[in-house]
Amino acid sequence: MEVKELYKDYLTTHFSTGHKIRIDKKTYERYFRYFKLNYENYLPKNKNARIVDLGCGIGHFLFYLKKSNYTNFIGVDLGKQAVEFCKKHKLAPKIIFSDAYSFLKKSKEKYDVIIFNDIIEHIPKKDMIPLLKLMKNRLSKKGILIIKTPNCSNPITAGSSRYIDFTHTVGFTEESLSQVLKLAEFKRIKILKQNIFVFNPLINLVGHIIQGILNSIMYLLFLIYGRKTTKIFTKDIIAIAYN
Repeated sequence: MEVKELYKDYLTTHFSTGHKIRIDKKTYERYFRYFKLNYENYLPKNKNARIVDLGCGIGHFLFYLKKSNYTNFIGVDLGKQAVEFCKKHKLAPKIIFSDAYSFLKKSKEKYDVIIFNDIIEHIPKKDMIPLLKLMKNRLSKKGILIIKTPNCSNPITAGSSRYIDFTHTVGFTEESLSQVLKLAEFKRIKILKQNIFVFNPLINLVGHIIQGILNSIMYLLFLIYGRKTTKIFTKDIIAIAYN
């Protein structure tokens, strides 16, 4: 089966089983708070910055950009249903139907930010380094690449995150995500834990306390097993790679 066939009906064959495929204000507002909490400090202050969301899905990050008053951003997705959905709800000034590699290969633009949320785990290993190198080439002089992907160091969610989707081809830890970015010749890389607590203050506080306890236990267990480099155990990890 060709790659495009896998994603042709992605919203109905997979995405809709774990996500709402309609504009649900509470859901999109929750994603807005999530991206504000985790991404805002790394995004340009210039609202006219050139931003591309590769694999934009049903537009959660596009919604964030639009609400944050960014004006020069586009969404790209390989799934026709996702593209049609984002166009229908006017989530970005421009939505393009394409895979990431083809889009970047044809593009003449230099982007200040490239977003790659929950997509790198879908990329075959043989294509990953060439794609990341192409992203680096398409970034402006001080541009950044932001990648979010499931964290396979989390003993609770790793297996489910890796195998919940038939189109996943690889899983990452903070070590291996940093490794592939270095292989793609990014010199300055940050791997960050995510903050998922964007609810009311009480739930956020309880969540942070429980997560802190679990993270300490997991860190000690990893040390016992001789794994000293692993320090992030959140459900997802976020990479910031600077050009």
